[in-house]
Amino acid sequence: MSTEELYQEIIMDHAGKPRNFVEMAEPDAKVEAENPMCGDELTLFLRASADGLRIEKTQFTGQACAICTASASLLTTKIKSLPIGEAESLSQAFQEMLKIPAEESAEGSAERLGNLQVLEGVRKFPMRMKCATLAWHALDHAVVQLREKGASEKLTFSDG
Repeated sequence: MSTEELYQEIIMDHAGKPRNFVEMAEPDAKVEAENPMCGDELTLFLRASADGLRIEKTQFTGQACAICTASASLLTTKIKSLPIGEAESLSQAFQEMLKIPAEESAEGSAERLGNLQVLEGVRKFPMRMKCATLAWHALDHAVVQLREKGASEKLTFSDG
């Protein structure tokens, strides 16, 4: 089995059986995000640890394509129990991975991103970039909510 086939298998597994796909009661952060260009809609929920320094629990719901659903599923499994700053840094690294050519990827990013690299093939399909990054943009806004104890948000990502 080629690496590409393995990556496709992982994406389809997460798209078909998304992890952490349930609405969270009483989240500390909630961001509704949509991409009207393709119809993806998701809501990301985060709960911080008692000391407010870590992401204790993360879940999502929504109606989205396979790429968007798989990305959100992978995100929720990857950031659970991470310090909030590390989750922010991971989001930035993931989004950068999709923007730059593979040969220019930062040294050590493979180790840092781990199984998130299954989505690097999206680079070949610019119209699908928003699908892969929608949950990550939601995470960026949810982290701000956690830090500032702000209200839930509804975001529409139509650019960038």
